Amino acid sequence: MSDIWSRIFWKDAIERAAKTAAQVLAAMLAAGQTSLLELDWQATLATVGTAAALSILTSVGSVRAGSVGTASLVPPGAPPDARDKDRAEPDEDRAEREEAPVS
Repeated sequence: MSDIWSRIFWKDAIERAAKTAAQVLAAMLAAGQTSLLELDWQATLATVGTAAALSILTSVGSVRAGSVGTASLVPPGAPPDARDKDRAEPDEDRAEREEAPVS
């Protein structure tokens, strides 16, 4: 697991964990529908910390699954999602297709 010690891996993993923590904190605040002073901060921060730790563990678990040396599960050059077919095509092809008459 030499890839786990790269700077890029940890940069990716920490970025993902920070985003996860922010999302969970936002969800906890919204779910609580209460003022910041009435929120159970101990439970909220414990949940946020747990989510961030799970994000790091997911990144460690995916070290050999996706792009080498990163925390991504998606391999480089993975085909785009079929729902995003329009975004995967170059702009020229899209313009030609939109201008072509429908038969």
